[in-house]
Amino acid sequence: MSEHRIPVAADKKISPPISAGEQKGCKGLKRTDLMLRFAAFVCCTVTMVVLITDKQTSAIQVPGFNNLTITKTVSFDLAKAFVYLVSAAGIGAGYTLLVLVLSIISAERSKAIAWFIFVFDQLITYVLLAAAAASTEVAYMGAHAPPEASWLKVCSLFGRFCHQLGASLVTSLISTVLFAFSAAISAYYLFSNTNVRPAYSKG
Repeated sequence: MSEHRIPVAADKKISPPISAGEQKGCKGLKRTDLMLRFAAFVCCTVTMVVLITDKQTSAIQVPGFNNLTITKTVSFDLAKAFVYLVSAAGIGAGYTLLVLVLSIISAERSKAIAWFIFVFDQLITYVLLAAAAASTEVAYMGAHAPPEASWLKVCSLFGRFCHQLGASLVTSLISTVLFAFSAAISAYYLFSNTNVRPAYSKG
């Protein structure tokens, strides 16, 4: 008689159960992450709106002609760095809104989504940092006009424009810091467990 071998199912690796303390910690991190991302969304949106609406028209006296003035209008698109910052803030706001929606509608993250969030958290953090740094340098040049740069002191002529620009730079730097903290949390969720548990566990 031929022997019939009964196939034995391969052992499956089962993740160890999550303790009550771990569940509480996951919930606390989730709340922190959601608050950070919501604050980053607000800051990115404020940065974008404040910059887009930053426009001022002033009458400038022509040097050497006491009675001759020209009207000049400045806006955020006078420098490519400011346009870049608007684009970066818009991308950051859109991405953050997407992650917030995913986090609210789903209590768990798949491995693929966890990797997606981790990678884009890092990417957008660096994009925002580069945009904020470039815009801050251009704003500094416009405000102080170093002689070797042969720049005109824009802020002495367009004060409101510079104040509004400064506010957008502050919010962009704050959003960069918030994104950095969110990126750290997403990295922790992804790499803290070798079994790659879902980022937000139910319970």
